[in-house]
Amino acid sequence: MTLVYSVKKCKAYGFAQSIENAIALFPNSNREFYVICEEHRKELMKDINGSSVTFINETSSMENINESSSAKNNNVPVFIVELATTENIEAQFPIENDDMTAIQEYIDNNPIKFDTMSKIEINECLEIVRNISENGEFLKGKTMNFKFYNFIKIIYGILKDTLFKTNLLRILSESEDVAELEFLYPIKYETKKIDRVVNSKLFRDIEIIVDKKADGKSNTMYKTSEADLKQASLGNSTQLEAFSKGMFTIIRGKKSANLDNYGDQNHDVLDILARNGVVCTPDSLKNSSLDKLMNMLSTFNSFEVVFIHPSLMYKKLYVEFPSEQGKPEYNMNEGELIAVVFRYLCLKFFGYKGIYDEHQREYDYLF
Repeated sequence: MTLVYSVKKCKAYGFAQSIENAIALFPNSNREFYVICEEHRKELMKDINGSSVTFINETSSMENINESSSAKNNNVPVFIVELATTENIEAQFPIENDDMTAIQEYIDNNPIKFDTMSKIEINECLEIVRNISENGEFLKGKTMNFKFYNFIKIIYGILKDTLFKTNLLRILSESEDVAELEFLYPIKYETKKIDRVVNSKLFRDIEIIVDKKADGKSNTMYKTSEADLKQASLGNSTQLEAFSKGMFTIIRGKKSANLDNYGDQNHDVLDILARNGVVCTPDSLKNSSLDKLMNMLSTFNSFEVVFIHPSLMYKKLYVEFPSEQGKPEYNMNEGELIAVVFRYLCLKFFGYKGIYDEHQREYDYLF
């Protein structure tokens, strides 16, 4: 027997890295597309295989579609929603430099500056600062003698490596005032242009606090550590900060919704939502842009929707109902909005039971 949803407005949903990838999901389609994206994408979406395209800006998109929804209900419209874009911005980065070579040359060329130290003492200081250059915590909890601190003050002015200077200044500050050194030889950064993923203007109200220490992919290949499991059960500072500020956060490490299972009950969608990591919606965001989007979609008798986010792990994904294979995965610290949208979509348009058809069963044989 195959389970089906008795009421299912969302005929299918998908995620894609770009609008081009989203369009590729509908080859030779004559259906009407609604593109919810920013103004500068108009030219790209001018014509999709002969289909008419409605462009909506960030201030009137929901309302414009909602007003015309009754006229569109005879078809199954496809909505393409741009969640995030990639912007080329200027950012400050630590300067990297081979300061150990510069220090050695400075000692060789300025012996008079080190005339109060023996050769053995100079070499000992060199070895210590070399270790600090490789590990900023090398001297953590240790107190050094006057000659070592004086050695740092002598060489500090020639240093260029941002992190190395920062670590040496911190060590020196534990024994004396470093204000003059900071003023004479300020720590510098270099400006570089980088591509950064940002929420599109329509969804700038969705704020998510992330754990900066977590990186990599969000998918099942991500190895869950004991620390992750402890944080998932007890909460951590990131989660507490998010809850106190009324922001979303991702709780990683959950394997299921931990519901009592009497017999072979089907709580698959709830388990998938638990693994997705977004466990609640802050009260302050209960009338957010995503609420408005979902409410607008609900005015249609049926629809299909594709969300665009450049941090998606793969080019495109398109499924008819939530499943483990239909849970979108993303680059952590960039694509958490994907997880938030997936939660909204499941709660608004799908039941808590998973659907299993013949195609779904084939996934059991995949590694």
